[in-house]
Amino acid sequence: MYAYKMEKLGRPKDGFSRIYYYVCSTVSKYGNQACKRYICGQQRVEQSVVDEIRSLAKSPEAQMSFENTLKDISDKGVSIKGKTIKRELEKIPQIRDRYSKALGLNLMSYDEYGKQMNELTEKEKLLSAQNGELQQEIEENKKLKEKVSKAISVFKNFDRIWGNAAFEVKKEYQM
Repeated sequence: MYAYKMEKLGRPKDGFSRIYYYVCSTVSKYGNQACKRYICGQQRVEQSVVDEIRSLAKSPEAQMSFENTLKDISDKGVSIKGKTIKRELEKIPQIRDRYSKALGLNLMSYDEYGKQMNELTEKEKLLSAQNGELQQEIEENKKLKEKVSKAISVFKNFDRIWGNAAFEVKKEYQM
């Protein structure tokens, strides 16, 4: 009671610490009739979150899921597409040379030559754009692989990391 009065006056008692609560989001709309336990202590909620993380970290299913996700992020399909696009881009100058020789030998008219060169230029632009997109996708896959592998290592070492956490941080989350 004394601590409450002092807090109200703006002078908390020595050693007095505030207790924080989480309130259910439905209370603002429907009042406290919507939930039976609409107020829950901060420490209780945060401890349950830490316990859930700990159980996930120890769960072999979760670790297998992470490892499967890491395996699924493969660059094989992307790299194969990239190689085919690069091969096609390398062929374009040869095709241009053939069209030029055909024009020089009068095997092709100027209109046909212009049309073929325009089509070739459009194809080159399209392939270059696709190549750029594939390079971006490869970079994103690399970043995602790094994040997932980091998450896997953190999950595997969660107990050790939590054990090395500062005493004050642990004290806040322990009930």
